[in-house]
Amino acid sequence: MIANKAVDLIFEAPDGIPSLSTDEGKVAQILRNFISNALKFTERGEVRVRAALAAEGDAVTFYVADTGIGVAAAEQSRIFEEFTQVENPLQRHTKGTGLGLPLSRRLARLLGGDVAVESEVGVGSTFSATILVNYSTAEREPTASARGERLESPRSESGLLLIDDDESARYLIKKMLGRLPWPVDEAANGEEGIRKAREAHPNLILLDLKMPGLSGFETLSRLKSDPLTSETPVVIVTSQTLAAGEREDLMVMAQAILSKEGLSKEALLAAIMQAVAKA
Repeated sequence: MIANKAVDLIFEAPDGIPSLSTDEGKVAQILRNFISNALKFTERGEVRVRAALAAEGDAVTFYVADTGIGVAAAEQSRIFEEFTQVENPLQRHTKGTGLGLPLSRRLARLLGGDVAVESEVGVGSTFSATILVNYSTAEREPTASARGERLESPRSESGLLLIDDDESARYLIKKMLGRLPWPVDEAANGEEGIRKAREAHPNLILLDLKMPGLSGFETLSRLKSDPLTSETPVVIVTSQTLAAGEREDLMVMAQAILSKEGLSKEALLAAIMQAVAKA
């Protein structure tokens, strides 16, 4: 998230904001998505980040305001839909996945809040996320037993989950992982991968992007918006050529992106260990 020289990125010091009892990682991810999006579509002027306490005192709203190209009123509800990108003059330079804003909405709602946008074409946009000051997961999310699901605590031997529809690619990657002390489980598609991730709580997920049915992009979005899998680190291993905007969107959610072309065992193991250490 680097602004060009004609754009100032400004963070206003918060005033009267209490300490939040919430999921810091999810709040940070929402703000990274908003700021990244604002920088993409602002050629000059500023991107300003601020926070304000709601009048009732039970929620904080984070605002990211830009002086960018803006969004037409008719399109404002669509931008929070997955894989939706509004046509604009900067699109050829800023191709993305269309997942950042929908993921932000999902995360905000998981935290008992929501997102909104106010925008005018040619003037700019203000994206906001309202988050409860005190959010209790136990109070607001049904337990695993209530959902009829099996939920275990993460264990050191939980292993690694490899999600890839290409059987030969899975075989080669598993050969490279021979030095890891973890067992490696496999999933041949996104739906199976999500189910296994929810059940087994792997230490890390290796994810392909080009898969039939549920793509890797959507699989990643669903993994990161699910409380059972949102904290699991993900390393993308793909043969797909990514535009700069797509790579930036993915790196908000993933720990690393590796190309299958010329992939070495050393590079794969290094990315895995760094991702686990960050997590």
